[in-house]
Amino acid sequence: METWTTDETMYAKVDPISSRELYFAGKENAGMTHKITLRYNSSITNTKRFLFGSRVLQITSVRNILERDRKMVCFCEERV
Repeated sequence: METWTTDETMYAKVDPISSRELYFAGKENAGMTHKITLRYNSSITNTKRFLFGSRVLQITSVRNILERDRKMVCFCEERV
């Protein structure tokens, strides 16, 4: 049985991805459902997930904005 624990709690901006963004992201990322913007945190990788209320958002990709270690964007897929 797989179990998860909470590493940390953080503030983030959670946005649903529009159909236009999905179109430009390409077929390989068609499962992406949310874009999460937050302060840079090197411990966040695509092996982790976010819990947003009762919703589970699995990280599919992580981008360090301008490679400045200040802000990052995570693209996620909602799990049911």
